[in-house]
Amino acid sequence: MKKKYYRHRLLFGLMAVISACSQPAASIVHKWQPVKFTYTIYADNAQKEEKTDTHFTPVDVMDFKADGTIDDGGQRYEAYRLSPDNKNITLVETNGATREFQIKTLTNQQLILQKEDTTTSRQVLIKMVMEIHFKQADK
Repeated sequence: MKKKYYRHRLLFGLMAVISACSQPAASIVHKWQPVKFTYTIYADNAQKEEKTDTHFTPVDVMDFKADGTIDDGGQRYEAYRLSPDNKNITLVETNGATREFQIKTLTNQQLILQKEDTTTSRQVLIKMVMEIHFKQADK
């Protein structure tokens, strides 16, 4: 009786793993509503300043389309490019300038983009970290 019980548990566990692995990967191709923007400055690895904005409206929605274009209400960006491993995204501004972000989180419900810049000023290492948190916008 015990062998049959363990076989059923093993079979059920194997089916669960196969089901989880066959789930489609999350896609950036959606409408994303920004919910939080943070900008943090570190000097010599100590946090010096942080600014957070959570005031967004439906006009701020970014619609990432399958053809690589973005509709953000004409505010800033017009296109995007994903790295082959889908870990980085380059946003293309209307004037052709680009901004590269790391994709920190991408699920069917949440997208977090992060950009880090470092510089040295008066022999002090300055690191700036910008994060934009999105939720999938209502369809």
